[in-house]
Amino acid sequence: GIGAAAIVMGTIEAALRRSGVRKTACSRAACHVLQYFSAIDKIVCKWMSAPRSSPLRVFLWMSIPSSRFDLLNSVTSGKGILLKASQTIEECPRDVDVVVLRGSAWTTELETLSQIAPGVKALVVSYAGISAQHLRQLKSAFGERLGTDIQLHNLHHNAPITAELAISLLLAAAKFLLPADLRLRAGDWRPRGLPFPGRQVEAPMPMLLLSGRRALVLGLGAVGSRVARVLKSLGME
Repeated sequence: GIGAAAIVMGTIEAALRRSGVRKTACSRAACHVLQYFSAIDKIVCKWMSAPRSSPLRVFLWMSIPSSRFDLLNSVTSGKGILLKASQTIEECPRDVDVVVLRGSAWTTELETLSQIAPGVKALVVSYAGISAQHLRQLKSAFGERLGTDIQLHNLHHNAPITAELAISLLLAAAKFLLPADLRLRAGDWRPRGLPFPGRQVEAPMPMLLLSGRRALVLGLGAVGSRVARVLKSLGME
């Protein structure tokens, strides 16, 4: 599933570096390609496991630089997937199976999509979560087909790195790492709170012990569930 897409990340970055792309731009481009790949991979596994008489047709309703699209094509070419990308909904193939949505401009043309692609089987909203307003618009355009004949997915390709950042910020705040770092960078290496006889020692810097405390995680989705597992491993309730 999407885990496989994460493995592709290194391959994408290596290909971009061989093309002479700078490291920072390379990582940014690789993240974009990984986002598209994850969106496709999210629903491909289920369908491609069953015999298909025709390729899976995927329409990326967005503008993608040709270099990224070519790289994406090279990643998916062996999976029996036909890709097409355009910011113009009128270019969506009538026999498309999957439509990947990005941004919010698509919300004004959903009725057009439902007419152009009557046989669409899945819609992928390429960000975490679907707002209530967007969900109402999708239901208005596709009616009872949404959730039955048409699957609706969102995307969490960045869930691991987001969860890790949240844990990093929590630990930094609980242990007052930034104030301590600033003191050291200012040349203040005095021991704090340690029993050194004959020395003037400051009181210990405040530090919050997380083990044994209770944490509240608002939302146990792709990010929150990862955060909760780490907090539990730290001894929190």
